[in-house]
This record gives sequence, structure tokens and C-alpha cells, in this order.
Amino acid sequence: MKYKILAKSLSLLLVMLFTSCESMLDKEYDVQLGKDQILNNVDLMTGLQSNIYYYLPRNNGASFNCISSAMLDCATDDGMESSNTSDIHKMTNGAWSPLNVVDDQWYQLYAGIRKCQAFFYYVGQTNVIPNDSILGNDGKPTDQSQLRNRLIGETYFLQALFYFELIKRYGDVPMITKMLNPVLSELDVPRTPYNQIVDSIVSWCDKAVPVLPIQYSDASKGRANKGAALMLKSRTLLYTASLLNNPTNDISKWAFAAKAAKDVIDLSENNGNTYTLNAAFDAPFFTVFDKEIILPCAYANRSDIESMNIPNGYSRGQGHTNPTQNLVDAFEIKVNGVYVPYDPTNPAHEAKMYSTDRDPRLAGTVLYNGTLFKARNVETFVGGLDGLNKTIDYTKTGYYLKKFVNPTINLDENGTSLRSWILFRYAEALLNYAEAQNEALSSPDASVYQRLSQVRVRSMGAAGNLDPSLGWTQDQMRQRIRNERRVEFAFEEHRFWDLRRWNIANEVLNKPIYGINISNGTASATKVRFKVEDRVFDAKMNLCPISQNAALKAPTTGQTKGW
Repeated sequence: MKYKILAKSLSLLLVMLFTSCESMLDKEYDVQLGKDQILNNVDLMTGLQSNIYYYLPRNNGASFNCISSAMLDCATDDGMESSNTSDIHKMTNGAWSPLNVVDDQWYQLYAGIRKCQAFFYYVGQTNVIPNDSILGNDGKPTDQSQLRNRLIGETYFLQALFYFELIKRYGDVPMITKMLNPVLSELDVPRTPYNQIVDSIVSWCDKAVPVLPIQYSDASKGRANKGAALMLKSRTLLYTASLLNNPTNDISKWAFAAKAAKDVIDLSENNGNTYTLNAAFDAPFFTVFDKEIILPCAYANRSDIESMNIPNGYSRGQGHTNPTQNLVDAFEIKVNGVYVPYDPTNPAHEAKMYSTDRDPRLAGTVLYNGTLFKARNVETFVGGLDGLNKTIDYTKTGYYLKKFVNPTINLDENGTSLRSWILFRYAEALLNYAEAQNEALSSPDASVYQRLSQVRVRSMGAAGNLDPSLGWTQDQMRQRIRNERRVEFAFEEHRFWDLRRWNIANEVLNKPIYGINISNGTASATKVRFKVEDRVFDAKMNLCPISQNAALKAPTTGQTKGW
């Protein structure tokens, strides 16, 4: 199958939207075009590198509701997929296995690694890509300045990201550092230890940072930048320091993770606040290059987010993603001007379940009964237009998803708007630092309160500020940081992995999920919590299985530990 070569004149948007049905068995450039053609053509060489972006997770047309109509968070205590036939249920009912893999990324990620190795192989044999310093009218380097070095840096970043995604899912994995012939047997090699791969990821990020720009011009936005490489290093070291991967709680690993997150913050603060938290919590979800976004992918004019998630009672709404009462209870409530954890056993809190005293991110994340949405109030009460279990595919929890959903899009007129899946945003750097610094110390210092408060104040205002005079213990701060990650990053594919790396998924995901039953549409209606379903989790599910077919073809590599 022949590659579609991307000329450098094409915008990265087309690269991001580029679709392909190639596999690990496809022939390489040199088979189809001839090695000399590639080495002597700058367009083919730059196209070869740009094509690697296709293999980024959630960048090949599969983002948001990407697991047979479901979002990954529906396999956590935060969400429920309304369709009974979705594969996501296998992750929560015990059916997940090598014979029933879900969200299988094994070959996709190794295909991306293979493309990285192909680029390194060719670029090492040619100088066709210019490496001149080119200045613009403002005297600053342009996107084409030292292009060869920059593309090599981008490729180091992409290779590091592919390997992070692999070890996050599968633990120890084979580490391939040269271009192999495209036959599956050559992937049948022993697994490399997790920490050895982490060392390589960190090294590749360190190689990428000096040659990547902080920002790009509009024509090149979306490519890997300095902040993205630092963020990948931060996330990798945070996961490495966490209990699942650091069972002896080596404190030095938390210190390294804190330093890596601080490097992202310093990059921003020392360069005119390159990245900032938008005053509007939902701005990054509707503005592809919002200043909070460090690296987006899969950006396109689209309306599938709306059609898949708006309540079923609206025209063309399918209501797939149903937030749980478990998640709703995680949003804090303001009492006497101070935000405190919501207590469902407190009648005073329950009386204000949906009031403006709740953390404003609740209203930005969840559509609940009475929410004004698209010119009418959402009706999740029993018998309402969007009512609980009205038919088989209506909400099963009494809630629908608000986050990411653009209420101005008219689905009946095939309206769309430009959106992206966000790989990294600045709020994560702040919370990564707060978590790692708290774990590196015996008790939180002022910087932990500061960075945690930055994220809270953006949405909560001054009432969300946390002063060091609170004198919290390390564990008290730990719990608040973990909850902050839950509500800030709901449905952004963090909680699924956070629960695992903290090694508490066995405790959290073995419990039922709950919904809310509102008796009718009147002011006197009763609200009753009810169990939606029991969930099943086993310790082996901290990692993902590879398919039985893949394991049989690679007996030396073998199956993921525990599976």
C-alpha cells in the first residue's frame, strides 16, 4: 500500500486530518519511491516527518467518544456509557481480557515508533533539509530556521510520547531503537524494564527541548514545541514516582517529578506567561490554540462531540456520556465564603446540590436537571424530555455531559466548530507540581498551596484560594490535590490512569456507581440517589492486555503481566 506523501506546503491541519489504512506490514518509502528519491527531495523528507503525527493517540479521527461511542472516563467512577452494546462495559464488568481487548493501541503506537526510526534513518544520510538560521522581519527566527534540527527534535519528542503511552498501558514493553523490516516477527523481542524506558524518554525529551521553539507562527501551530517536551517529561516522571511504579516510595523520584513540572512553569513565567489559565474554565475546549493549551491534536471542524453527547430529548442528541452522582459529589460547595468538600449526608449541602454555591466547574462539566441549555431547561426528571431511563439509550444516571459541548451548534443545519483533543494544558503542569512537591516533602510547603490555588481560583475566584496557614498534613493535601485533578480534568482521560498509578483503583473501581432519581418536574420533587450498577476491578487491570493474537505472534514478548 503506497504512502500519501505530504508536501511541505500543506498545512499541519491537513497532516492532522490525514487518514490512512497502512499497517505494520506496509512497504517503506524506499520500496515505493527509491531511497535516492527520498534523500534528495526536501518535500518527501519533511513529509515523512510530518506523517508521524498521524500516530499520536486520539489524533487519527478517534478522539472524545472513541471507544465504540464511549469516552474512556466511562470506565471510571465518573461516567457511564448509555449504550448497552459499547465495548467500554467490558472494562467494568469483568469481560475485559486478551480475547476482548478495548482501546487497543499496541500496533498503532509501534507503527508510530517505526516511522520515527525511518525518519532518523533517512535524515542521518542526507542534508537536503536546510539547517540555516532564518530571521523574519522582526529579527526573530522563523519556523523554517534550523529546520533540520527542529524536525529531529520533534521526532525525539514523538518517539518519547509513543513510548510513554506504551508503558502507561502495558508496563514493560519492547524498546525498539532501530528501523526494523516491516514484519511482525521482528517485534518478538523481550520486554525492556519500565524504568529503563523512562530513562530513554527523559533523554529524548532533553534532546528535544533545546531545538524546539517555545511557540510557532499560525502556519505551524500544532507541532511539538518546547513546552510539550517539558510536559511529557513532567507527566512521565510523575507516573514513575507514583506508587504503582514506585512501590518503595523513593522520595527522590518525587523530587525529580516536581523539578520537571517546575520547568514547565518556569518556561511560561520567564517568557511573558507563554501559557496562562484562561479566566473561563471552558475556553480551552472551544479555542484550539487557547493560551492554556500546550499541545492540541486532532483539531477539525466537527459536531460529533455534540451529536454523541447532548441529551436525547434534543434534536439528533444521542446522550452517550452520563456523568455519575459519584462525580457530582466531588465538586466542592461554598459555605460561609469558603469552599469545603461536599457532604451528601449533610442536609444543608443536599439542599444546594445544584446551587451557585457549588464549584462552578460542576455547571461547566455536567448537565443536570433544570440547566438552561439550547433555549430550554434540561429535563432529566422521571418522564421529562431527557428523562432518566426514558428509553434504553437515555441517561442512566440522571446526568448528561456539558464539558466540550458547544450549545451554539445547530445539528439540524449541519453546523460545526473547530475543536481539538488536548494532549497537554497548563493546568496539568500546576497540579503535577503540587502533587509531586507535596509527596517529596514531609508536609506541604507554600509553593504547593500556591500552585494548587492557581487552578482553583481560576474557576472559584478568591474563595478557592488555599492559604498555608491551613497547616494541612501531607495526606490532607494529597486528598485535596487528587480531588482537584478529578474535577479539573473530568473526561480528559486523566482519572482512568490516575487511579491506577496511585494504586487505588482496586479500592475505588470495585464500588458501585450512583445516579439521581428526580421524581417529577415540580419544585417539590424528591431527589433520591440510586445504584446504577456494580463495577468489577482486578489488580491486573492496572495495566492493559495486548490482544491474544499479538501475544501468540510474539511469544518472546509475551502477554502483559497478570493477564
